[in-house]
Amino acid sequence: MADTTIHTSLAIRTLPTRPLPTVSVWTELKVPKDVELDEKQWKGNFTPLLEAPGHITSMWARAYERLDPKIHTTEQVLRPNNKILRTDRIILATLWKSTAAYHDFLASPSAQLFAESLTARGITKEATHESTDGSPGWFSQLAELKVQLFWLCFPSTITTEDRALLGKQKGMWLAKSKIVWRGHMSQTRFAVKLWPSPAAAPQGDKEVSMIWVHFWQEWEEVDVGKGVVSFFEGHQMIDSKPVWEEVPVEGSVEANTCTVSCCSFKEL
Repeated sequence: MADTTIHTSLAIRTLPTRPLPTVSVWTELKVPKDVELDEKQWKGNFTPLLEAPGHITSMWARAYERLDPKIHTTEQVLRPNNKILRTDRIILATLWKSTAAYHDFLASPSAQLFAESLTARGITKEATHESTDGSPGWFSQLAELKVQLFWLCFPSTITTEDRALLGKQKGMWLAKSKIVWRGHMSQTRFAVKLWPSPAAAPQGDKEVSMIWVHFWQEWEEVDVGKGVVSFFEGHQMIDSKPVWEEVPVEGSVEANTCTVSCCSFKEL
């Protein structure tokens, strides 16, 4: 007699583990303006960093700025007759798999070796900004597009409501008539706001920094004059709105300082 037993198996479905957020770390390095960086030698200085466990990718760029101490509005900073000035600052952008991976590196001998290799070249670290807003999706575009960084420092009294207001702002965007230029989009995405990660949040009365990353196809597209939607008044950011829409201003958030850096990133 044939075996008519029905064999069944119980499949237990487990929910996928939510991955830890990637971390982007932005480091300002001071390098003499007259020092020309040999690509191979420059990359060699970063070997301890590039080979660290949990490191995903790193990019660097010499910062160029259009900043006059008496000029703070976006419209003034981006005037075509405001020449781009080469600075002594290098921006190092690094993407890590997790906060733990980054902090493990900081506590490792490799970090000490990394610091010593930079010091030997006369390179000093000015500041570091750690943010959990890193994403491989937009991070990879750093090397593909022209990048404009707005370095903003807010008073320690900035509130949750202030951050929510800033969260509604898209950043700098072109007027509708200027969006398509020579058959392509001037910007491929809205700007990215990078707030400090909880582990790097300042304590006490220290300022709170935020990096606002803007992506452009060409630098000429930043110099479109009236086509640029201004969202700064002095150090005060107002609710930005496209010039072809009537959107009421909901409020303002005041920043202590604002520095604009223009960067063309290269992958290490």
